[in-house]
Amino acid sequence: MSSGAGEDLGRASAGLFQFVFSLTFPLLIVTLCGVSFVLAAVFHAPDFAFWGFLAMMAIKYASTNIWAAVALAVLVIAALPLAWVALREHQARLSGAIGSWVAVIILGGGTIWLSTVWPSEGSGWQVLTFALLELLAWAAVMDAGLSTLKIILYRRANRPLPPPGRQRPHGRGDGPETI
Repeated sequence: MSSGAGEDLGRASAGLFQFVFSLTFPLLIVTLCGVSFVLAAVFHAPDFAFWGFLAMMAIKYASTNIWAAVALAVLVIAALPLAWVALREHQARLSGAIGSWVAVIILGGGTIWLSTVWPSEGSGWQVLTFALLELLAWAAVMDAGLSTLKIILYRRANRPLPPPGRQRPHGRGDGPETI
């Protein structure tokens, strides 16, 4: 029985490591902080403020510690090239992209529904629950967007060539007449 629990813990740990060390994780964190700040400010919803608050604390800490500023700059600068590599390596299928968008709708709708039925009381469990739901929903948005972008780029690169134009008969006045 303990080997089954150990295997489950190992699978969960491997999934977490795969998520954290993925190529899109820096872009996910940077954009999630911005989205969280915008959601909290526009909707006046403190439920979504965790990641924005975390970003503001990181920026405040980086303003007094040079090593933190350098690490934050490296995270932000490395986000786009790593996302480009992830886009090039991403295996996208239409069914996978549709499934990702369905996950976005379910997670986003569930998170918004939960914020309406569970009023903000500022408890630690509530903050962590919404932070985790927001992280999962934004990861689904990033995956769905990456899949969709990959499909669009693939389709554009592999379009069939247009058929050649019609040949014009001699004497139509399109150019010098040849004998």
